[in-house]
Amino acid sequence: MRTMIVVTSALALSACATPVTPRYSVGTDNVLALRNLNATGIYVGEFGEPAKDDVKCRGIGRMRLQDDLTHAQFIRKALTDELKVAGSYAPSPARVTITGQLIDIDSSSGLGDGHWSMTLALRSTNGASMTVSNTYKFRAGMAATAACDNVAQAFVPAVQDVIGKAVASPQFAALIR
Repeated sequence: MRTMIVVTSALALSACATPVTPRYSVGTDNVLALRNLNATGIYVGEFGEPAKDDVKCRGIGRMRLQDDLTHAQFIRKALTDELKVAGSYAPSPARVTITGQLIDIDSSSGLGDGHWSMTLALRSTNGASMTVSNTYKFRAGMAATAACDNVAQAFVPAVQDVIGKAVASPQFAALIR
């Protein structure tokens, strides 16, 4: 009986341990890079989901993203937020619309070291396109709960980095012209 109580308690507590990412916060360097492009009237259309979007962390299971967004929706919203702060965003299809496809996303919370890897394809209504990949490394930790919390916390800077890599590319300037 005592074993059953311990097992039941452990399962109940582990259900509460689902890591949740923080809300996106705009990256200063990304906003500055966008402002330097002097572009306005950019609308962000739909972003497609990757073929495999089953990011799990150790034995804890799937991570949750704020506002119950998918990874592609989160990245779309992040790019939209960056463009809004930079003064480049249009609230409806305007001069140019950027759409995207999250081609691949994965995370690792190995014993001590972790990473987020993502590949994003962007397309413009002007016919230009680009693909950007980035791997964001961080300290994961040894214990599963702490490591998975670190994976969740590292998601926002990983998204900031992939967007930063995109907007700093000359190919991005071609997307918005």
